Amino acid sequence: GAGISFLILALVFLTPLYKSELQTIPQIIGGRFGSRVSIIICLFISAGMFLNIVAQTLAAVSLFSSLFNINAILAACIALILMACYILFGGIIGAGFAGIFKTAFLYLTCGIGMYTAIKAGGGIIDFLNYFPKQSYLNLLSRGGLTDCSEGLSVILGILSTQTYIQAAVSGRSLKDSKKGL
Repeated sequence: GAGISFLILALVFLTPLYKSELQTIPQIIGGRFGSRVSIIICLFISAGMFLNIVAQTLAAVSLFSSLFNINAILAACIALILMACYILFGGIIGAGFAGIFKTAFLYLTCGIGMYTAIKAGGGIIDFLNYFPKQSYLNLLSRGGLTDCSEGLSVILGILSTQTYIQAAVSGRSLKDSKKGL
């Protein structure tokens, strides 16, 4: 769902959004429905971003605690310092560089985790024989309607989230924005 939604965002919505010079969902909706609606949307987006920060901090605490064997308070402090650096060093514009680092770090840790799991599990053949193919190797294992509706939910969630819209229109040029997606 995420890949499809970024493709839709890049191919369908990015050019009109970029050319409109509007950078936030409240600006877009406020232009159509008025400033009162825009204020309400700002409140909901602010609440959602606050919850997102809490979720990001909790995820970072788990990640740092397990990777570096540190306690939760120290891990939370590191996460909050990193978030403050994100804000101080350019926010979304600086996120391009941080995003490259983060992506490389995620691929590295996933690769190490995969290697460790396969080695500890006796090899890839043992994994394939142990886990049922219907549950683990089938994209529609819970039923077509259930899994397709969850994919649609991800698509709609990404297309309607301020974070993704703002990141998409924050490129130095339309070409850079499309490359970023």
